[in-house]
Amino acid sequence: MRPNDGYHRSLFHTHAVIPGMTFALRPSVREKIWAMVVLFLLGLCSASIIAILAEREILLGEKKHTVRRLVEVAHSIAAHYAAQEQRGDLSTAAAQDAAKQTIRAMRYDENAYFWINDLSLPVPRMVMHPTAPELDGQPLDDDSLGYASSLQLGTDGPRTNLIPPQKLFVALANVAQQGGHGYITYYWPKPLPGSASTTVRYPKLSYVKAFEPWGWSIGSGSYLDDVDALIHAQIARKLWLILGIGLPLIVLAALLARNIIGPLVRSSRALAAMTQGSQPMAPLVVEREDEIGTLIHGFNQLQTTLHRSEARFRSVVENAGDAIYIHDRFGWIHDVNQIASEQTGYSRAELLAASVRLLDTHSDFDSLCSLWGIAATEPERYPMTVESAHRRKDGTVFPIEVRISVLPGDDQGLRFVAMVRDITRRKQAEAALLEKTRALARTNAKLEQLATVFSHAREGVMITAPDGTILDVNEAFTRITTYSRDEALGHTPRLLKSGHQPREFYEAMWNALLQDGHWSGEVWNRRKDGSLYAELLTISAVREPDGRTQHFVALFTDISAQKAHQQQLEYIARYDALTGLPNRMLLADRLHQAITQARRRGQPLAVAYIDLDGFKAVNDTHGHAAGDQLLTTLARRMRRSLREGDTIARLGGDEFVAVLADLPDRETGMTLVERLLQAATEVVHHAGHPLQVSASIGVAYHLPGNEHDADLLLRQADQAMYQAKQAGKNRAQVFTADNSTGNGTRASNGSASSM
Repeated sequence: MRPNDGYHRSLFHTHAVIPGMTFALRPSVREKIWAMVVLFLLGLCSASIIAILAEREILLGEKKHTVRRLVEVAHSIAAHYAAQEQRGDLSTAAAQDAAKQTIRAMRYDENAYFWINDLSLPVPRMVMHPTAPELDGQPLDDDSLGYASSLQLGTDGPRTNLIPPQKLFVALANVAQQGGHGYITYYWPKPLPGSASTTVRYPKLSYVKAFEPWGWSIGSGSYLDDVDALIHAQIARKLWLILGIGLPLIVLAALLARNIIGPLVRSSRALAAMTQGSQPMAPLVVEREDEIGTLIHGFNQLQTTLHRSEARFRSVVENAGDAIYIHDRFGWIHDVNQIASEQTGYSRAELLAASVRLLDTHSDFDSLCSLWGIAATEPERYPMTVESAHRRKDGTVFPIEVRISVLPGDDQGLRFVAMVRDITRRKQAEAALLEKTRALARTNAKLEQLATVFSHAREGVMITAPDGTILDVNEAFTRITTYSRDEALGHTPRLLKSGHQPREFYEAMWNALLQDGHWSGEVWNRRKDGSLYAELLTISAVREPDGRTQHFVALFTDISAQKAHQQQLEYIARYDALTGLPNRMLLADRLHQAITQARRRGQPLAVAYIDLDGFKAVNDTHGHAAGDQLLTTLARRMRRSLREGDTIARLGGDEFVAVLADLPDRETGMTLVERLLQAATEVVHHAGHPLQVSASIGVAYHLPGNEHDADLLLRQADQAMYQAKQAGKNRAQVFTADNSTGNGTRASNGSASSM
């Protein structure tokens, strides 16, 4: 026997019930308004603090980068003189004095300077200080010199606060010795015009770097008080901004709390009393004629509308287009409407005597009963909508959509209202539209991706029709090409054509687009002002489901700066900075190519090692500027004395190497060497003084049939050059393998014959 057998409550014997309203302890609207004001002001303060701290870190980072770059310059100067010392051009004392004088004279940012101290510990000594020369040569352990407050080993190491503080120059020496280079913060007087300094000490950031050849530590610093001044100004502006926003906001919140929240509080209290039964249902008092009064008046009208809607609901249920069932948590049917009988083929009496199991095709009916049973403990799960299938009296099955709700106010146990809709036609329509929906989804996904790229990409974006007509461009396109959007629309990409790519290039591009649907590569285009720029371009075709091209999307990035920077780096890496001649790296490359070519053609190849005679005397007598002019002038003359395909490179100092390729015979090579000798002896005028040197040249030949490599040829030419110097200078000496002397560490197997 089914539970509550014989009980049938009509679907239409219902009554209107206003759900009870419970009021839990929670923040009032007034409290929420003040909380929002406070949270907004706190958020504004927090954002200001974060922005100020971020700006301070940026400014300090720029300071650190600048002072490091400048110390690297001073370090390179010391390295330059140390290199002259190693070559023997200067004595150690002369090289160190020259380096100190040069660095002492260097200034930047008006009064900023460089100093040098040694690396001896525990007490270092001052080598050179331009604004405090009295410290030169003195031990740097005096407390009056100040203390370091923090240090950082290297450029990426952690910053360490020194507790207790460490003596300034001891800390500087520790950083240079332990990390090779790093940063120090401390306080130091500012230099004044002349040799005076301020009595007040200012915060300062310094960078030091060890110079190992001479045991030096080279450093420079930048004062930080200007950074603090900028930050203080930012703090003042932020405070005024917060005050300017906060005061009007507080006044507005106070007005809202007094004029708007008060009437709402009184009305809500009256409504709570009505719902709790402490006073009868009655219209609320309308205290004002604004929006709040309209709200209260609307609630009063709602009570009247509820009574009217109850009568209409009874009529709607009877004439509803869906089948309606009332059943208990065990599935027994207690009431149905007429549509339920028409939908299933069962009479009303047959349905009232049955369970939902009669209709539902669900294989696990007990799980449905369990789901209905949790309605009392988990009411938030209802109403719910599910799809299932029902079986008619004739055995046919049809798909349904069921919306299940808990029937309120029932004193006979839990009841459920199930509204069942036959969705056979909808399912058929869904099946018919499924393929089209999937196709549209794929197209929409592509369009959304393109729209996102178009809106947010920093690259230039251009959308064209299949015939190439420009349909749209983004702001990055305008920035890169200097064409406005209106100027570009309606044109084709030929608007940007530079003429650097041949017609075949564009034909290959279009063939790739038509066959593969995409193309990418580097292109040279022309801006509106006529200037050329290089871009990294990617073009993709957006296709219709049937394969037809809908439009093309081109994304490009201006890489002109990268191209120029790459060319500059390649030049610096392969050419001598002073003379513009190939350096040792490019010489090695060209010499290997020349040897390969000589072996392939069966022709002789000559390598001439050139060392200038008397160059050091010019440097010592007339200075380095004269020496530099002499080197650049002789390099230009020697280059002009050779043929177009020959190479002359500078190894460093006054040493050069010439590679003479494509020689028909050795006599032609010696003729070119004679030209080099003549070019080296020509007079160079500097500041009214005639400068003249000569050259000692060693020549080594790579002849057909031998397997000499580049290093061996250079060593042979080097040995021949030293024998030319020993033979009296201003001459050329040819290396010969049959008269080897093997002298010294610079010699190779063989000797030289004089020319």
